[in-house]
This record gives sequence, structure tokens and C-alpha cells, in this order.
Amino acid sequence: MYLFITLSLSNIVAVESTLVFLSIILLVVIELSNKTENIDLRKISSQSSGLLLFLPNIGKFSIVHTLNSLLLFMTYYISLVEYLNENSTLLFILSFALACLMALLPLLETDQYRNCLTKGSFPRSLIVHFWYTVISTILLPISMLFAVSKGDIPYIDLIFAVIFAVLWIVGSGLYLYIFKIELTYRQI
Repeated sequence: MYLFITLSLSNIVAVESTLVFLSIILLVVIELSNKTENIDLRKISSQSSGLLLFLPNIGKFSIVHTLNSLLLFMTYYISLVEYLNENSTLLFILSFALACLMALLPLLETDQYRNCLTKGSFPRSLIVHFWYTVISTILLPISMLFAVSKGDIPYIDLIFAVIFAVLWIVGSGLYLYIFKIELTYRQI
């Protein structure tokens, strides 16, 4: 009985420390999102050209969105790994909430979308971002379960994480490219 209680308490401590870490990451993402909220992206988009690193140049919005996306992706990945290890309902709920936050991230980052949604239009970039996020957040747990079943391959989980992180950055670039086109042609 004592062993069971000790194991249960160690699981609770592991879940709590994971939740504290993930909460700090979420605060960073929200604070970064606030930094780009009131920027006139249409003006920046028309003045900037070329690529910023490997992303379409929309000023600091390109970097902030990609960084936010990557932080949320890593947080989602960590919460899923912890969920598979600890089987905590709280971590599952957190993973679901993170997936929803990732899908709706552009609404936090810029006012352009809020203005469109009040007019009743849905920009193509927002739809692309939403579906890319939904598909990625469904495929990641499936690939993680596959990786767990192939546990004899060294670093298989790390390989999958790197592949998904690269795909996530590519998806972010695709979103930013479509968003820049919409800003340039005043579709938003």
C-alpha cells in the first residue's frame, strides 16, 4: 500500500512540474502575441519584400508567429509525451487546449483577422492555418504511438519530433506566404 501511495505521489509531482513549465511557455506566447497585435501589417507588408530568414517578410510578425508556433508545438509535444508516460487526464485536457490555441493563434496575434470576422469573412490564410494545425495535432499523437510501439529503434521519438517541428515551420511559412498575399492585395 505504501509503495502505491508513493508512486501516485511521484506521478502527481511530475504532472505538476510539467504543468508549471507549460504554463510559463503559454505566458510567453501570449506576451509575444500582444507585441504584434496592434501593428499595421498591411503597411509593413507593402513596404517589405523578399524573405526574412526563410519566411515571407511581414516585419517582426513573421518571426513572432513562427516562434509562437514553434513554442506551442514543443509545448504540445511535451504535454503528449507526459500524457503517454503519466496517463493524466489533466495533461490530456491541456493537450487539447493547446491544439485549440495553436489553431486560433492568428486571432491572438493580429487585429486584421478580428476585423474580417466582424464583417463575416474568413480569410484563406486563417482557414489554411486552422486546417494545417488540426491535421498536425491529430497526426502527431498517432506518430508518437507508432514511435512508442517501435521502441527498439534508438531515438525514434526524437526523430519524429524533429520531423514534425520542421513540418510545423514549413506550415508556418505557407501560412505567412498566403497571409502576405492577402495583405498585399487588400483581401483582409
